[in-house]
Amino acid sequence: MVMTMDDTLSMLKSMLLENNSLIRMDLEASMKVLKLELDSNLKAMRQDMQAERREQLREMHTVTREELEANNHKLALAMADNNQRVFDYIQLNNQKIFDFIERNNRAISLLIADAVKTGNDQIRYELGALRDETERQERELNHLKRRI
Repeated sequence: MVMTMDDTLSMLKSMLLENNSLIRMDLEASMKVLKLELDSNLKAMRQDMQAERREQLREMHTVTREELEANNHKLALAMADNNQRVFDYIQLNNQKIFDFIERNNRAISLLIADAVKTGNDQIRYELGALRDETERQERELNHLKRRI
């Protein structure tokens, strides 16, 4: 079965729409997971900070400046670790999306190349048919000239 240009373009359009839909769904799912993870991490950090504050209040009269700096350092390390995990998660999802887009682009390129080849083959066939018809009419004309 030979696909026409319109068929190929229609198929490409539907593939692009489907790919866009898949990418959108993947992005939405990734964003939901990321939001849940961020909310969970934020809640855990708040709980840790509240527990730390309660502990600090209990020991306020004996807390030294060095201990406060050490606690601040621990909190800064926890936040940096959380930020790194979020960044890594985002990078992983971005890479998945880019890989998905790249695979789709390659597939579309192959479909376009096939459509162009099919179109070229169709044009060659039609030109051959026109050439045959022209030759037939030329022979007929020569035959009529000879009869005249």
